[in-house]
Amino acid sequence: MSRWNPVYRTAVLEPDYRFASEHLLPHFLNVLLAHALGLERVGTPHAADAVQGLRKMWGLCAPVYDPAMEDLFFALDHALYALSPTGAGALRTGLSRNDLDMTVYRLHAREQWLLAVQDLNALRSALLSLATQELDTLILAYTHHQPAQPTLPERGGERAVARHGPPRRGADAAKSQPARGGGARWQQPSP
Repeated sequence: MSRWNPVYRTAVLEPDYRFASEHLLPHFLNVLLAHALGLERVGTPHAADAVQGLRKMWGLCAPVYDPAMEDLFFALDHALYALSPTGAGALRTGLSRNDLDMTVYRLHAREQWLLAVQDLNALRSALLSLATQELDTLILAYTHHQPAQPTLPERGGERAVARHGPPRRGADAAKSQPARGGGARWQQPSP
């Protein structure tokens, strides 16, 4: 029997669990593993059991939704407890659910941001490729919002910059967003 109101369970808990299990599971496991490794490093009893248990959980699907579990964290905690009761107990040492959840959400947001930047770069490449193909195409120029004389795109460098500039500025801004906390900046990998 679930302790949750059926409406709350179906409108909030189940969709949240479904989203978390589909999109956040790797981030939860990474953050929990990092926490367990930190506990192991400082000598917390049974932290090594938590590390081993979490590593066994990698590659597994998220546990099936159980109305008795509030969210994905509790389902993972329950699964870890089944593998190693002492490891699950050690993992809770110094664990802040707020910090855990915010770290997971930020990792997911960063992943989505990087995907958007990749799409933006693909769009920019496609537009530049198309513009290159049309360098000899005669176009009608405009001045003061009025049609002017025909010209070639290669003579209208300001048009290429105007079309190329905004997406580039967006991509450049993505590279320069500071990471909170450490002050580090995201760097594009060197070739």
